[in-house]
Amino acid sequence: MRFNNSSLQKWVPIVYLFLFLGILLSILVYGVMRAENADDLFWYILPTGILLLLFLFIYKVVAYFEYDSDGLALNFVNRGLMLSNFLNYREKRAEFPREKLSRFKMNDFGIYRQLTIYVKSHSGREKKLKFNITFLSARKRRALRQSLEKVVAHNKVLDGGRK
Repeated sequence: MRFNNSSLQKWVPIVYLFLFLGILLSILVYGVMRAENADDLFWYILPTGILLLLFLFIYKVVAYFEYDSDGLALNFVNRGLMLSNFLNYREKRAEFPREKLSRFKMNDFGIYRQLTIYVKSHSGREKKLKFNITFLSARKRRALRQSLEKVVAHNKVLDGGRK
């Protein structure tokens, strides 16, 4: 099974553009109004602060996710959407054989969704890897869960046969 959230890529630059223009507009309004009324500083800085926080939130939460379970390995990719074709500034990759997946967990924090996978190492320890799946559609999240449950169930059968 193979899927990603590439449909999100065309909307993110537009959202960033509107946020950037909103921040510039609020700074300009503050600059013009500052000369007239120095008492109302709070009401001009507040929208700028809110837009800046929204900009940082979108930067942190909006990420590209790709999953590929075709073949003998599982592939997970997370990366930022802005400038990711030129700079891999936030890229996170994991590729490992299916047999190494011991368990997984999907967390929903309301506005942020996270996939945590646990991969067995050669020494028997588990390594925890986290991926941002916030903008993966509900249908794709269900398919991801089903695919990973199938792999984990298969691995439990294999581990039961080895002992």
